[in-house]
Amino acid sequence: MPRSTFYLLPSTFFSRLTRKRLFFAAIFVLAAFLFASQAVAALDVAEIVQSALGFVLETYIQLIGNLFIVLTHILITVAQYNDFVNSAAVVNGWVIVRDLANMFFVLILLVIAFATIFGVEAYSYKKLLPKLLIIAVLINFSRVIAGLAIDFGQVVMLTFVNGFKEAAGGNFFNGLGISELKTIVAGEDAYENWDAIGGLLLAAGVISVATIAILVMLAALVYRMVMLWVYIVLSPIAFLMGTFPQGQKYYSQWWEQFTNLIIVGPVLAFFIWLSLLSMQTSANNLDTLTGGKWPTESDAS
Repeated sequence: MPRSTFYLLPSTFFSRLTRKRLFFAAIFVLAAFLFASQAVAALDVAEIVQSALGFVLETYIQLIGNLFIVLTHILITVAQYNDFVNSAAVVNGWVIVRDLANMFFVLILLVIAFATIFGVEAYSYKKLLPKLLIIAVLINFSRVIAGLAIDFGQVVMLTFVNGFKEAAGGNFFNGLGISELKTIVAGEDAYENWDAIGGLLLAAGVISVATIAILVMLAALVYRMVMLWVYIVLSPIAFLMGTFPQGQKYYSQWWEQFTNLIIVGPVLAFFIWLSLLSMQTSANNLDTLTGGKWPTESDAS
């Protein structure tokens, strides 16, 4: 036997052995595939999809519902805040700005003196001095004045807040019908019909929109609270700007924006109270029409 043929015998043997292994492996994979296919075919794919989708939707509703309740309580806490002028940061900042504004009176008196000497009528003492004395008083009482304006708006705002603060989250849930929508999926066969999945989808959409609305209102109230702090701190400068003819524009802008911030709170609280009242009235009318029971499949059949 040639020497080259002797070396080819082991390689041929191992090649045949590898082919046998691949053949048996293929048979095993094919058998496993057929067995798995029969097992999957034995199951109801629709039930699997329904159960999985129902579980995901109900978990989502629970999580977003808890977030909704937490945001509602935070919203009520922020809406009830009524200590704008006595905050430590506001008091300290206002004192610094007030002292700075009082220092400008010396400069203003010098301007009036030189304007009177050179005959500048716009800055003469006859026009500016009486106003300057009034502004001097307003600057030193600017925090009190701002606090009175805020208190007027807060009285109206807290009137509506007290009307819905006790059970705002629950009222929203009942008014939006989320609790009723979830009752259609109660029981052992909760996810075995697409009506239940539809109810969960509707409940998930409603609670998502409601949570976003609460979050937007909370952001608006937090923004209002922070900006009122800023405007109180800057109130001495605003009254000081009212002394000069060129500063009247900024003085008017301060008052306009400050007033708008005060009005936002009562308006927002009013619409929250009105929405809860409207939903409660609608729920009462629906209970009157249905006898206090939502229609179910058994009623329809």
